Amino acid sequence: MTRQNAIPSSDGQSMTTALIPLWDMSNHKHGKLTTDYDLSADSGICRAMTDFNTGEQIFIYYGSRSNGEFFVHNGFVYNDNCDDFVPLRLGISRNDPLFQQKYDLCKRLDLNVSGVYRELEFWLQSDTLFVDSIGAFTQWLPETGIPNRLQ
Repeated sequence: MTRQNAIPSSDGQSMTTALIPLWDMSNHKHGKLTTDYDLSADSGICRAMTDFNTGEQIFIYYGSRSNGEFFVHNGFVYNDNCDDFVPLRLGISRNDPLFQQKYDLCKRLDLNVSGVYRELEFWLQSDTLFVDSIGAFTQWLPETGIPNRLQ
């Protein structure tokens, strides 16, 4: 929900949602989070990311979101979005003839065998696509059963 902001509950032990209308009047610009909540004053805080003059627009950083998330939750896309991504669901097919070898290797390397990722590096070698999300492997060698970086 775009109009709801998470703030600490009155006892400070959990989060609740609140409407903060003035934040809705600020447009998004890439930067750093400058909004916070002061428990002792029981109020929201919004600091300007840059100096501004009377009559100038004030921007806040909405957070790291893809353009898809901005569109769904905020109703716009941000042209210069350096945080844009497309989530990618990856996994090992149980029908893969090398499923067990790949599964065992992922477990040995403490890698998830399936999941949704937003930051990956892809390497294309011959006719196979390889994922190098944490530098664990770049090429699968079926004849040896292990990635070439581990040999």
